[in-house]
Order: sequence, then structure tokens, then C-alpha cells
Amino acid sequence: MLGRGALRALATWCAARGMRWMPARTDDGSPALLLERRGQPPAEAMLVVLHDGCFWLVDASGEVLASASDLPALLDALDGGVAEPPRRRIERPAPVARHAKLVPSAA
Repeated sequence: MLGRGALRALATWCAARGMRWMPARTDDGSPALLLERRGQPPAEAMLVVLHDGCFWLVDASGEVLASASDLPALLDALDGGVAEPPRRRIERPAPVARHAKLVPSAA
């Protein structure tokens, strides 16, 4: 799936981010790479799969998180937070304009 240089780069990238990788297979037997954070449960692991000439990052539920034409671009997406859980958005009420006058619109 990857050459020696790419695997070395992947190992370096993983070490710098507290992650590890290992060879894996998809359900249909295709070669893949398992990426997981050290100390996290296996349910948090992700697969990197080469499909139709693209690298796909798939989470444990099977959802495609990102795709890229090469592995460095996929790793950049991971650095960008594509696999992070969404932050809870706090809804705040819209500010009330002070001294606003209500004017009927022309219909």
C-alpha cells in the first residue's frame, strides 16, 4: 500500500502526535492502515484505505471523514481536526439593539 519512505514518514508523524499505526484489512480484505491514539479505546481507531487512487480516512462507524490524493494531504486533514468531535456550539440570544425604533415596512 505504501513504500518504505512513506511508512517512515507516517511513523514520524504518528510519534509526534501520540498516535500509532499498524497494518490492517478492511471487511472485504483490502489492505489498510489502522491509526489510533495511544491510550484510546479501539472504538476511536480510524482506517486509512486506498480506494480508487485516493486515500480515505474512515472512522470506526464506517463514516468517511476525509479523502485525499496522497497520504500527506490526508495527514494534514487530521492535523486540521477532521477526526475531532464537533465542539458544542453555545446558542446565544441575538443582541437587542438599544434605542431601536420599530418602523412598519412598506408592503
